[in-house]
Amino acid sequence: MVSTVHVGKSRALVFPVMSDGHLKFEFDDSNSITYNSSTITVNSNSLTEASNVSAATATGSITISNYANLPANGVEGYTTAVASSSASFSVSTQPTTSSSTLDTSTTSAAVAMGAITFSTGWNPTPITASTTASNNNAIILRNRQTGSGTTANKTFRFFYIDNSASNGFPADMQGPSARISDIAGINGMTNGGLTADTLIASGYLDNDIFVPEVGLTSSGNNQHFRFMLTQAINSFNGIGSNPSSGLDITALTSNTTGVTGSITLTQDATGTAGNHNTTPNTGPVIGSTIANGSKLSATVFSGGTNATNATNINEYMTITMRNSSGNLVTKNFKFIPSANGNTNSVGTTANGTSVVRVVIGGNTTATANALRNAINHTNGFNSTVASVSGTTITISSPSLTNFSGQSISRTSAYSSASILGSITGFTGGVLAHDPGSYIQLTDSLGVVKKFSPVKVGDAVSTGDTGTISVSGSPHSVIFFQLGTNNNTTATNLGTAIHGASGFNITRSVSNNIITLTQGTVGTDGNTNIVTQTFGGTSKSDFSGGVNAGANVQNQYISITNSQGGVKKYHAHATESNGATNNTYVWFQNGADNNATAENLKNAIINATNGHGQTLIVSRTNNVLTLTATTQGGNEASSLNNLSGVVLASWSGAGNSSLGSIWNYNRSFTIEALITPYDVNGIGHRTTGQGRLDSTKTPPSPNLGLDNQLDAISNYQSVTFFGANRNTHKMMLFANTYFKFYLQNTTSSNFNQPAEYKLVCEITDSLFTPITHTVASEPVFISKSKLFGYYDPTGFYSGATTSLARISTTASASSSNITVSSGEANAISTGNKIYDSSGVLIGTVSSVSSNTITLSASPATTVTSTIYTSQPKEALYVEQISRVSCVFNGNTVTLYVNGNIVKAARVNIGHFTMHPSDCFIGQDGNLDATNRKQTQFMGELYEISMCKGVSTSLSNTSLDPNYAQTLFYYRFGE
Repeated sequence: MVSTVHVGKSRALVFPVMSDGHLKFEFDDSNSITYNSSTITVNSNSLTEASNVSAATATGSITISNYANLPANGVEGYTTAVASSSASFSVSTQPTTSSSTLDTSTTSAAVAMGAITFSTGWNPTPITASTTASNNNAIILRNRQTGSGTTANKTFRFFYIDNSASNGFPADMQGPSARISDIAGINGMTNGGLTADTLIASGYLDNDIFVPEVGLTSSGNNQHFRFMLTQAINSFNGIGSNPSSGLDITALTSNTTGVTGSITLTQDATGTAGNHNTTPNTGPVIGSTIANGSKLSATVFSGGTNATNATNINEYMTITMRNSSGNLVTKNFKFIPSANGNTNSVGTTANGTSVVRVVIGGNTTATANALRNAINHTNGFNSTVASVSGTTITISSPSLTNFSGQSISRTSAYSSASILGSITGFTGGVLAHDPGSYIQLTDSLGVVKKFSPVKVGDAVSTGDTGTISVSGSPHSVIFFQLGTNNNTTATNLGTAIHGASGFNITRSVSNNIITLTQGTVGTDGNTNIVTQTFGGTSKSDFSGGVNAGANVQNQYISITNSQGGVKKYHAHATESNGATNNTYVWFQNGADNNATAENLKNAIINATNGHGQTLIVSRTNNVLTLTATTQGGNEASSLNNLSGVVLASWSGAGNSSLGSIWNYNRSFTIEALITPYDVNGIGHRTTGQGRLDSTKTPPSPNLGLDNQLDAISNYQSVTFFGANRNTHKMMLFANTYFKFYLQNTTSSNFNQPAEYKLVCEITDSLFTPITHTVASEPVFISKSKLFGYYDPTGFYSGATTSLARISTTASASSSNITVSSGEANAISTGNKIYDSSGVLIGTVSSVSSNTITLSASPATTVTSTIYTSQPKEALYVEQISRVSCVFNGNTVTLYVNGNIVKAARVNIGHFTMHPSDCFIGQDGNLDATNRKQTQFMGELYEISMCKGVSTSLSNTSLDPNYAQTLFYYRFGE
């Protein structure tokens, strides 16, 4: 390893600002490990080329040469399709019990009920003991009928009496505690005998009951007449099973106060005898006088029914039909009322016939729908064989093989009452003839469709689908009808192909020839057309499908790197050098042999598709020299059918200079003692050129002199830094596979010295190189706090200030802050803005004239007085610092003065230095323009690289172990 170091008398190796210098470790084969190499000699610029070809679709054809010979018109029969047999009937009349076509329902006995209703304003004149008996003054109730005529029922009359002391009734029936009584009860009261005689003489009867207008009930005194009448009815109620013993009626009224309301009357026994709805046994009856102008009304007893038992008649319809297996199945269907069961349920008639029940609907249409559902139900034929239109039901037999023995019948009552009319027996069945023939097509997506012919005019139409049998196995097919000649037959087959669902083949028909075209380009469309027992046709299989891509001649150079990575390099007429189709890496023939060799070189070193950095390739005229970048022993080159190229064998591996950094592949530590300089300088929008008298910070012309957006300038600092000042890299050590440097992180140089982060780039050297970048936060930063210095415009905290005033007239609109003229000239991107209390408002994103735009909405209210940082100082330009990078195979750790500032896992599979030159102070592997952007600006005192993971103990000198040292430089002695 050879390096040239110029040593001056200064204490350190100084790279002045805007210098262009570096130290270089030269890679020397005589003093380091040797890697295998080989050569490729290009003797022709007309190497066999691949070329791009356009994709094409495959085509085929079918010719109908003799339609009469197609299997559907053969001597075995004319029809290959099948028509099932069907029958129909209608529900003409609703089944009823009166026509003996419907069972009667089971019913429970019920009591009759009536009511007496008092309306608002009812206030008739009550009777007294001297009032002549009259039905006009009575509410008349009769118990349930037990015979005929007026003597068949007991009649009770209820009279509305005056309860005052002058009513003529006994004292017990006067006042608020007046009692209810009949004549017998009155006779037993004090002085009641005379009253009873008077009442009898006036025409009153033993069953007449006198009810005071107000009186005593079980609820207490002063009860209104409605409550008194309710208690009177219940008091004279007899025994429910013996109507002759009493009234046999129970009364119930609401518990609300007042006269207005209703009394519900309920017969005590069930049955129609309680229905008082025939003269003379109606009831209740309200007399015309007590009705008080219809303000007292009655609801006649009704609703009483006797219990009945359901019947089970032997009436039903019978359907006998063959199932899909050809077996006869018989089912009986019987209409029933809803109370006797559910539609689709199974039962038996009185004579033991099993039936499926059908609940009748509200009309014949509803009944027809219920019967249809029962036929299709699992208890019926367990298949959708029946359909309905209005009242007509059509049944289609599932059998396609046998139609005999199928029938529909009905019992006598169903027939005589015309419950089921217009029965049409099973007809129309056509048995199948299946010659098992088809044409099979396969599209470019692998979808297979089979097309089978049927007789012209068949029940099956062109495009219908079905199943045929071939050698006992079912095949799904699409049918097409034969035409009357070859041309019409071809048209029908083309129509079936065109209409096939999910099929990627199109057709065109010309006379008797069907031309077929795959819907997708490519070789997948080159499929065969299969004909199964199919005469009268000829076919041409699909062909001509071509995939888009390279028309490869399979003549190439195969190269294997040291790790066994194989790439095939093939000349191509149009593809770019280094492009690939994932099989070959392309290169173009050039204008001459040298140009062709250059194109091949660029393909080989292509980082994405070629061998990239696993091979170093150099060219001398038409000869390429290939050198492996790692040891492995797998290197190989070969030609495949390619002339015009000469390959040399791989050779040259050795094991010298095991201490060389290019041969070391384990953990290591690299360190440097440095004083970095400030590359930013002092920027301003309108004034000055920054510092012109310092070697530690460069000049920076104000933006009025140069906008510094590029490197085109009359100012040396601008031509050197250009627009990259704020991202400048300060390279300490550079190899293609390992770099260690500082990098500026600022966004402007307005009151902002450079602030550097520490960065390591390390590349996995096995197979395709993968670079891992590990970077710290800024570690060399500027300071803005003033001590022991008075700034009259500063914002002070105690005796120190870190903020300087910008303006006292600031105003804000959204994220824009406007200041007075000239006050924003020293402000730029990245500067911080603070309010009058020193609270951060936000960060500057841009400045235009007197308007400062923040990167986000203000974090606090913008006050009229605003501040920014005091002039910042890069104190690191006066300090010595130790920076370290430790690599242990899995982790990179970065240090500043012995403190960890970043650690990250990189999981490097294999690392060795790239077998190319190494540089200190700049990345010399770059071209002149980009090289300047990596120039270290500052003082470099010492730099070392050692085996292992130990850093130095001192921050002012390095202490590498001699036995572990890979290199160590100390400058200035």
